[in-house]
Amino acid sequence: DVLPGGGLVYVELVPDTSPDAVSPNKQRLVKADGSGGNSKVLVDESKYQALYGPAVSPDGKWVVFAAIAPPTPQPGGFDFLKLLGLAPEPAFAHGLPWELYMVPIAGGDPIQLTQMNEDQPHAAWLDNSTLAFMGTTGLYKLSIDAAGKPAGAPAKVHEGAPHGGLTWHAP
Repeated sequence: DVLPGGGLVYVELVPDTSPDAVSPNKQRLVKADGSGGNSKVLVDESKYQALYGPAVSPDGKWVVFAAIAPPTPQPGGFDFLKLLGLAPEPAFAHGLPWELYMVPIAGGDPIQLTQMNEDQPHAAWLDNSTLAFMGTTGLYKLSIDAAGKPAGAPAKVHEGAPHGGLTWHAP
């Protein structure tokens, strides 16, 4: 996405050469000037499994993005049913669950905005304190307070929609 006054925010692929790599690339969120120079990592590649659709707030203060959180560690120890191949495996109706997060453009800790287990939600800023986002369960609107926290739960505006982008251009 483009920063007010110039510059870019984008998802950058980072090769994962570890022997236990699940995918050949990790991802990080980067801010750079218009030529791609003077880059700064806003969210490093160890924070999330995948990142998607960064969008900069109109005032240039925040970047909202979708991400898959790292897997939660499973309890260790001996599992007799798993050893026999009889332990149930988790099932997913669609890919791994995605959530929306936001990070200050100056850097810092990401703030989780949703807890919806969506499928690649895509957000657009309506103004400096309001987001609209689309996922497979619907089109939603979410207000953000001055500290960057959600001001209530997302409000559904319309029923489910197919995957795709969402843009907003004010008059």
